[in-house]
Amino acid sequence: MMISSDNHVWPGWAPDWLREQVAEPDCSEGTHPRLRWLAKWLVVYFREHEDTAQRWLKHAATLCDRDVPEGEIDRLLFWAEGLFGKHGRALGTSHSTSAPERPQVDLDELYAIALAGPSLREYREASPQQLCGPRKTDEILDAWARYAGQADPLICFGADDSFWTRPHSAVRGILHVHAQIVPSPMRASRGLTADGRWSEHTKDGTGDRLFVVAEFDFTKTNAKGKPTIWAPLLERCEQAGITVLDLNAALLAHLSVQRPLWMTVFSGSKSLQGWFPCRGEPEGEVEQWFRRAARRLGACHSTLCKSQFVRMPDGSRAPNREGKSVRQSIEYYNPGVL
Repeated sequence: MMISSDNHVWPGWAPDWLREQVAEPDCSEGTHPRLRWLAKWLVVYFREHEDTAQRWLKHAATLCDRDVPEGEIDRLLFWAEGLFGKHGRALGTSHSTSAPERPQVDLDELYAIALAGPSLREYREASPQQLCGPRKTDEILDAWARYAGQADPLICFGADDSFWTRPHSAVRGILHVHAQIVPSPMRASRGLTADGRWSEHTKDGTGDRLFVVAEFDFTKTNAKGKPTIWAPLLERCEQAGITVLDLNAALLAHLSVQRPLWMTVFSGSKSLQGWFPCRGEPEGEVEQWFRRAARRLGACHSTLCKSQFVRMPDGSRAPNREGKSVRQSIEYYNPGVL
């Protein structure tokens, strides 16, 4: 028997597979993607039962890897409700009950790649151009604009729920203080969200994909102290003197053999983000490469979405617990790739 915080019992008519996912949400691929998937199916089964989908999504959220704000839950429910018609069928999507695709990762392979290197120091030294000293955010975005073929592209930037879309000319000189950017120019200053609202950050408002970004967000424990699937790999690497950033650098170098790499940005914490150019390539081919190559090595799936925020090149991560803002430095830069 599963009981919610407001003393409601999980209904006996609802499917067991959904109850199991609510009771033990698998957040190994990220809290938000798991709750997004749950929101969809809770809306399907509880569409005619007011507030019930919200009740059980909140219940699942309390069991996830991090604290989930109510605003995030509300947005997920709005999104899910916008997907379904009167009969609970997804509009234009499959009716499969399977969870989001999970990578089949060989930890021994990842360890072998880490041993082969390069380390982060060697990775920096191998960069065709060293970008240190004053911030180079605008210089990087000028090259980004030329690659896009636009004189003054619309840039979506910000962090979390504070974001804006502006022409580059209107925000030159200030973008380095921000944490995140959409890696493709926007096609309009606003677009429609999945639930029909106008917003400055939407997939609808994002232009053609210019880059696919790969990030390896490996931690030994989640926000609630439980071991992750990466714990054995990271412990093994530590014993060999390999840091998590060394591991990131080795994996991105490994991928760059298969696809040219333009730039690598430090997240300001424990990961690196590699920008791989793909202008004009069929979307299906880009997605296939990402799943076959990057996801197989454990890359986060969220950055495959072309409107997903990634780290602002040479930007600033929000202040940490010590009140310090960290520079999102460019660890590798190969301008000739563009």
